[in-house]
Amino acid sequence: MPRRMASIGLMVDAWDERVSARVATHKEAKRLDIGAGSVVMVVERAHLAGDRVVEVADIVVPAESTMLAYNGPVGDAAPGRRG
Repeated sequence: MPRRMASIGLMVDAWDERVSARVATHKEAKRLDIGAGSVVMVVERAHLAGDRVVEVADIVVPAESTMLAYNGPVGDAAPGRRG
């Protein structure tokens, strides 16, 4: 991702991701091959270059079969740390 954006002159220096859970819409349940009323996780992801959002993604996955795992450096060790 950073290379792709750098190729058009944008330097991605941060990302923001928000995760929530809700009942799948009828269309989502059909596309994901899950039952009506099933719970999905919704990941809203944004990549930033400074304060400018340069790419967003909305990801919907079945909650019953998905695990989200995150890790990264802490404190001053974090590259591109935003305050």
